[in-house]
Amino acid sequence: MGIRFKLILSFLASFALIGAISLHLLQWRLQAEFAALEQTEVQAALSRSMSVADAIPASLLSVTIDWAVWTDMYHYASRPKQLAAWAADNIDEKTALNVDFSLFEILGPQANIIQSVQTGKDGSGFALDAPVRQALVQRYANDAAAPGCFFQHVNGRPALVCAARITPSHGGGSFVGVLAAARVFSEARLHDLQTKTGFPVRLIGAVDIPSAVQWNTLEPIGHLIGMGRYARHTEPDTNVLFLPLRGFTEQSALSLEMRVPRTIQFQSQSLSRYVLMQTLLTSFATVVLLALVVHSLLVKRLRAFHQQLVGMGSSRVWNRRLTVSGSDEIGALAVEVNGLLDVIETQMKELTLQSLTDPLTDLPNRRAFDMRLALEFSRGRREHQMLALLMIDVDCFKRYNDRYGHPQGDVALRTVAQVLNSVSTRALDLAARMGGEEFALMLPASSAEGAAKIASDILNVLADKAVPHADSTVSNVLTVSIGVALLTEGDASPAALVSRADQALYAAKAGGRNRFVVDRGPEPATLQAQD
Repeated sequence: MGIRFKLILSFLASFALIGAISLHLLQWRLQAEFAALEQTEVQAALSRSMSVADAIPASLLSVTIDWAVWTDMYHYASRPKQLAAWAADNIDEKTALNVDFSLFEILGPQANIIQSVQTGKDGSGFALDAPVRQALVQRYANDAAAPGCFFQHVNGRPALVCAARITPSHGGGSFVGVLAAARVFSEARLHDLQTKTGFPVRLIGAVDIPSAVQWNTLEPIGHLIGMGRYARHTEPDTNVLFLPLRGFTEQSALSLEMRVPRTIQFQSQSLSRYVLMQTLLTSFATVVLLALVVHSLLVKRLRAFHQQLVGMGSSRVWNRRLTVSGSDEIGALAVEVNGLLDVIETQMKELTLQSLTDPLTDLPNRRAFDMRLALEFSRGRREHQMLALLMIDVDCFKRYNDRYGHPQGDVALRTVAQVLNSVSTRALDLAARMGGEEFALMLPASSAEGAAKIASDILNVLADKAVPHADSTVSNVLTVSIGVALLTEGDASPAALVSRADQALYAAKAGGRNRFVVDRGPEPATLQAQD
């Protein structure tokens, strides 16, 4: 890994780390700021909704007090039977509808119903429970009890009930009863409340408030309906507010649920996404720019460097050299690698030569012979050319070594190699040492007569060398036996041709040695050395 690449990686890592930390801190700060703004939004929504909702009991309580502090009402509650005609004219269903009562009841000192008027669809079948009447009478029998309102389930329907002690207009007087007025919170009234607040609202039982909510102290507003606190439950897109409503016994039976959209949260998420997108785009552009620079300066050139090296390795051709542009570190590296390739080329040539040469005689070895034979065999079969093969073995060579020693035996083998080189003068001919005292001579484009002439020359030239061999069973000088085979259509492989030459060699040895046998096909012909 080059220094430039390390620097780029370090820069990218630092950039990513700084960007991540900065983005995290920014998001943390934005979340804190937007959380405060959202809390302000919740307080404003709560204040607005309570102001709207507080007007409902305020209007009902005002009318209730007006009716309760009415001298004629006081007289009627004192003598209901005598003033029944007055009641029929002044506090009938039509009058109650005009002031938006669903129900009003005049209760006597014993919690008895003096007058009960149900109005409209909301008031149909609507009446206060006996325990509620009894409690109201007990409360307002005390002259100090102030008029008030409470929220209560009445006959299974949520309702706002306001009550006041019936007194003369000038005040004073004995306790003659209580005036209770109620409004049912119908769907129409809730829809009207929702329209005024600007977000969905509904009435639920106090027991229906979820347990996993956050309770908060309520500011001293809306005292006519609230209990001094509210609950907040946060959903992904909505703040759900629960406002427990004042009950008759100061215990909440109903709660106002308000679903306030989290507009601030939406803005926060939108801004966070925008910042994140801008950061990612900036990072992407920076990475792309750096990648292009790195690719141009390093990757492209290193890839060419690598491909050239791979090509040399796969083709085993070591005479080529790297060509890399530039005079920087990569260019200097290419120069050094080319120097190493010079060394490799020289060593490979030496190794190749050593792997194909017999070190004792300097003739090609068995490996080189097999490679050349496969080539000449294929050419002969393909182009219908002649090919002669001579297999040569030194006669009684073990006895020679036993008598004269192995060093002298090596000299004798080199002498045979010299003889083979001297008689095979064509560039096409190949003399090889097959191993031990066995040699081979390949004669491409040679007829049987030409091969026989070469075999005879080998026997005669070696005889002229007169290498002493006192323990030979054939002669007093060193001799060889030769098997000659000619390529025929019946030879299916190079091994078949070699086998036939070996068989001819065995025939020459069996015939008395110091001779050659030519395998022309059906029957080998045996010939001795010519004097």
